[in-house]
Amino acid sequence: MTPEHLTSQQEALDWFAAEHRVLLSMISSAYDTRFDTQAWQLGWAIAEFLDRRGHWNDYAATQRIALAAASRLGDVAGQAMTRRLLATACARLADYDQAREHLAACLTLYRQCGDQAGEARGWRLLGWVAEHQDNYPEALG
Repeated sequence: MTPEHLTSQQEALDWFAAEHRVLLSMISSAYDTRFDTQAWQLGWAIAEFLDRRGHWNDYAATQRIALAAASRLGDVAGQAMTRRLLATACARLADYDQAREHLAACLTLYRQCGDQAGEARGWRLLGWVAEHQDNYPEALG
């Protein structure tokens, strides 16, 4: 089997659209067979596509699996990232309490592994959540 050679963003989006269900199945299968690194990294790889296309239930489901896989590995950086992505999915679904819970955890994990850029992304997302709840003073903070 040879990898596909994609030459444009549109080709990549078309590929993700065509393989969407297969990729979701692969994430579940990777987790079920304890290929945990692959499970959380596949979840990370498909996150942007799912978000852009509005597949937010799939986005949340894949990130829950990814978080379980990264947790089983004890991969702190993987847990931080998947919690941030899961928070994004929860916010898209207007589950702001869950989004905040995952953001609080991801900020702690990013601090634990010294990832200041990741921490900044988490704070930015926390502001976005506050804005969507019309809490402008918190969003500005």
